[in-house]
Amino acid sequence: MANRAEGLSTLFEIRRPTPRLLAWGLGAAYVLLVLFAWWFVTRGAAEERIVSPVILPSPGEVLQSIPMLVKDTPRFPGGIQRHLGISLVRVIKSCIIATIIVVPLGLVMGAYGPIRAFFEPLNIIAGYLPLIIIVPLSFVWFAPLGGDWQKVLFLAIACFVYMLPLIVKAVDEVDEMFLNTAMTLGARGPNLLLKVLFPIALPDIYTAIRLSFGVAWTWILVGEGLAADPETGGLGYVFNAAYRNDKVLMYIPAFIILVVGFLADRILAQVGKLLFPYRYL
Repeated sequence: MANRAEGLSTLFEIRRPTPRLLAWGLGAAYVLLVLFAWWFVTRGAAEERIVSPVILPSPGEVLQSIPMLVKDTPRFPGGIQRHLGISLVRVIKSCIIATIIVVPLGLVMGAYGPIRAFFEPLNIIAGYLPLIIIVPLSFVWFAPLGGDWQKVLFLAIACFVYMLPLIVKAVDEVDEMFLNTAMTLGARGPNLLLKVLFPIALPDIYTAIRLSFGVAWTWILVGEGLAADPETGGLGYVFNAAYRNDKVLMYIPAFIILVVGFLADRILAQVGKLLFPYRYL
């Protein structure tokens, strides 16, 4: 008993890493507990349930509704798999556009005081801007471009707003020692930016890009939900169409967004470990 108590106290030491297998087990236990609670409050006949099926359908009812979204229908042409593909392409495009703009801007803001002072209002706005107000404005700004541009560029703004402060911070946190060493060896001007600041800050820049994918994926319901139709599609369209017509179907796109977001983040995290192994030694 004493050894067991000592082991538990060791596990709960401040900032002590949790063994990977135990961490996975605890995470799985949490998911199972949530699923059990969901089943418990929605079990039995509709009139006997703790929570009405109008508010929350049971897990079984949600599973039974999957074929309605998988098959090709006039309301959901191509099935939900088509709409998942549309949403993924939009999010990837938006992250690429935001990255192309934000990374150079964040680098020069972090490196050069006058440029940072000039763009500092933009950096402050990025930190406090409520993105929800950008949605109607994006129709005015980008809808005339046609195609998916309104949705893609709205999501790109979401990525931009999130990434800019992180990239400036990544450049700020490069130790002065590296700059002093490079200057001692003769490096000046753009060489310091491109061969010292950028490579050293790159792991944190990659992390900002990875997290911005999650931000864009989170906003996909808003970006696609307004003024959507079966042809333009996307998971946001599926969610909003289900909300208007058959609420039990809402849970399928919501669950897909959670699962895909989690898997994408894990994949990008593993890619980061391969690209920057020295950060995980």
